Amino acid sequence: MAQALSQDVIFEVLSRLPVKSLIRFKATCKAWLALISEPYFIASHYKRSRANPSLLILPLKQDIFQETVDLYSYKKEARVSELLLQRKLPCEDRLLALYPCQVNGIIMLFSERSFHICNPSTKEFLTLSPPYSDHAHHCVGFGLDSSTNKYKVVRVFLRSFDENTQDYDLGCEIFTLGDGSWRTIDGPPCTIVRNCPATVGEVVYWPTYKKEHGMAILQFSLRDETFGVVPGPPLKANENYVPSDLVALEGDLGYVDRRVESYTVDIWALNACNNTWSKKYNIDCSNFGLMTVEAADDRKILLSSGNRLAYFDPRSKTWTAVLAIGGAPNDKYPWKQACMSFLDGSLHFFVAPFAESLVSVTTGSH
Repeated sequence: MAQALSQDVIFEVLSRLPVKSLIRFKATCKAWLALISEPYFIASHYKRSRANPSLLILPLKQDIFQETVDLYSYKKEARVSELLLQRKLPCEDRLLALYPCQVNGIIMLFSERSFHICNPSTKEFLTLSPPYSDHAHHCVGFGLDSSTNKYKVVRVFLRSFDENTQDYDLGCEIFTLGDGSWRTIDGPPCTIVRNCPATVGEVVYWPTYKKEHGMAILQFSLRDETFGVVPGPPLKANENYVPSDLVALEGDLGYVDRRVESYTVDIWALNACNNTWSKKYNIDCSNFGLMTVEAADDRKILLSSGNRLAYFDPRSKTWTAVLAIGGAPNDKYPWKQACMSFLDGSLHFFVAPFAESLVSVTTGSH
C-alpha cells in the first residue's frame, strides 16, 4: 500500500502524526526511517505541532527531597492529561525547577547538582554535570544556535565575592549538545539579579542592574557567545528595578511589571533592532488575582497564582479558567478537574506551553 502512494502524500500523512506513532513507524521500513529522520521532516512536523500546543506541567510535591521528574501534558480543550516522561534523578540530587522556555520541543530542568535536557516526546534525557559543581549562584540559559543548528546551555556562576570591597568574579561556561564537554568563555560584565531567564530567537536574557542604566537586561548571543546590556523599560523612578518576570512574546522579549497595589500587570515589548521598549499589554487582574505571567502571545496570555492557571485574551479582555490544584470543586476552586488529580498534594508546579518534537537531545541536531 505504501508503495502505491507518492512520497509527497506519505510526507503529508506522517507529518500529522504524534511522535510516539512516528517512533514506532521508523521500524516499518528503511524509507520511512530515512524520511522521519530528515531535518526537513522534523521541522515540518514541529511546525504543525506548534499549531496545536499543550501545557507541559512539572509538579513539585510536598516531599522536600523530590528525586523523580514527572512531566505531564495537558490539553485544555479535550481536558486530557498524559504522563509524558518519568525519570529518577541521580542519587542525592533534588529537583528544583523547569526552564521557562521550551526550544523546538526540547526543555531544560534544574536540580541541585545538575542540569537536565530532555525531549518529553521521544523520552530522550541527558544529564549535564558542571565541572565545578561547588560554585554558588548558578544562572543558566538554553537555546539554539542556528548557524550550526546546535543547542547550547550557558551557565553563569559566582567564582568569588569579597564582602569588604564588594568585588566579585563571574565565570561562564558553555555546553554544546553533541560535543560532550563544557567550554570556558569570558563572563558577563554585570551580575544577574534574578534567575528568571527568557530565550528569544538566538538570545538569552536575564535581569541585571547597571549603575548607569539602573534596572537593565543582560543578553547573551548563542551564536557569537558574547554578552551585552540593554536598558530596561521606562518605569517610574521609585519602582523596584527587579522585574517580576521576563517572557518570550512571539519573537520579542517581554518585561512583566506587576503592580500589586492596583492588581494590574503591564507587559512591555523590546524592539531588539533599536533597543527601545513599548507597552504592549495592560491587564486588570482584580477579579482573578492571577499576576504571574507564564507565557504570552498575541492571542492569549497564560497567568498563574499559587494553585491556579488562567488564560487572558488581550483582544476581548476576557479570562478563561484552566485548572486549580488541590481540593474538591467548590466556590473557591471551581476549576478543579479530575484529569489533573496528579497535582493533588503538590507544593507548587511549573508550567510552559509545549509542542511535540522529533529533535534529538543526544546528538543536539535540529
